[in-house]
This record gives sequence, C-alpha cells and structure tokens, in this order.
Amino acid sequence: MDKKRIELHSKVGQAIEQLFTEGIEEYYGLLAYHYSKAEDWTQAQRYLFKAGDRAGQIAADAEALEHYHNALKAYEQAFGDKWKPIDRASLE
Repeated sequence: MDKKRIELHSKVGQAIEQLFTEGIEEYYGLLAYHYSKAEDWTQAQRYLFKAGDRAGQIAADAEALEHYHNALKAYEQAFGDKWKPIDRASLE
C-alpha cells in the first residue's frame, strides 16, 4: 500500500475517534479496519480486541472470533516474537 493511502487510513481512524466519542463502540470494527490499513498495529489490535468483545456480547460469535484472529495478527505485526507468554495466552 502506498504511503499516501496509509496516511489517509490513519487520518480517517483519528477523525472517527474525535467525531464519535459518544457511542464509539459502534465503530470499533471500522476503527480496527482503518488502523490495520494504516499499519498502526497497536491501535488496530486495540480496536480489534474491543470489536471482538463487543461482537461476543451481542452473540455474534463468528464475528468475535474473526476480530480476535485479526487482533492476533496485528499483535504479531506490532511485536513480532517479543511478546510475553501471558499476553499470548490471554489472546488465545
């Protein structure tokens, strides 16, 4: 992905955070998407976890599993093999 597109995804994520402070939980999946595309793995992982938790709360098990799987990939992108076993265990 080119640098301009990466920057645009980051700006979209930041705009969503600023515009939708109330009810932001409705946008967790969208935020995870934009931060993943922006290659901001820390933010992507943060919102993927939140999206997974939210999906699990509304009985969307397949969606929750997808978000958690993507969170695992984002965590690997962000930290490589330098993550603590306890963090990996909690994600699994």
